[in-house]
Formats: sequence, structure tokens, C-alpha cells
Amino acid sequence: MSYEEMEDESPEERRERERAKEVRRIRRMLKGMIEVAEGASLTGALSDGAGMAVEHYNRILQRLNALEVDTAGLFSPLPEDADFDKVGVASKLLRQAIEEDDEDEDDDRPRRRRRASVRLEGLEGLEGLEGLRDLKDLKDLG
Repeated sequence: MSYEEMEDESPEERRERERAKEVRRIRRMLKGMIEVAEGASLTGALSDGAGMAVEHYNRILQRLNALEVDTAGLFSPLPEDADFDKVGVASKLLRQAIEEDDEDEDDDRPRRRRRASVRLEGLEGLEGLEGLRDLKDLKDLG
């Protein structure tokens, strides 16, 4: 969003933009919690950190409620003694519940394609790499 567009937005639009930004940040935090919980569950490591993970999950849930993010009333705070298995499952379900329908954060293929396209265009003038120019035509095949 350009500076001019930000100046033209109403206070309600600004609040909604900031709210959406915060929800995206929360989704990334949940993704990190899921990864930590999965690793801890598989290895048995970090078991002393489960209480901290529960505390963070509960704060995230509280913040989502304050932001009036629709979780359909399906989620409640985890008990203090919950283990990483419970944190992981709860985090995964909560993240899925707040994910946008048209957004898949785990799928960054379009971003990779753009980067690859830029790189290939930058290599066109180099000797011995002219054949890479033809790869641009293949980028959308798979």
C-alpha cells in the first residue's frame, strides 16, 4: 500500500488493515508453535517448555477474542498442565480456523516462481547460459 493510499483510508479502514496484519502475525506465531510442539512430541525434548507454550497459546486465544476474530466459539484456553501434544493439536486447529480461505501461507510457490523469473531474466546476457532463457516458458508447467 502506498503512502498516498494510506493517507486516504478512513480510520475504520486503518483499524481493519492493522487488525488483519496482527492476525497474520498470530498465524505465523501459531505455525511456529506447531513446529516446536511437533518436534518436542517426536523427540521428547523441551518438555519443560510446555507450560510456556500453553501460556502463549492462551494469550493468543485471548488476543484473537479481543480482536473479535471469529473462531466460532470452538476454542477454549488450555489447562496449565497441558503437554506439547495438546498445544500442537490446539494450535493447528486454531490456525486452520483463522486462516483466510483464499490464502495458504504454507504454499509459497508463486513467490518462488517470481524470484526464479527475475533471476533468469538477469542471466540472459551471460555466455553459456542462453538456454536458461527458454526455462521461463516452462515455469508454469508444474
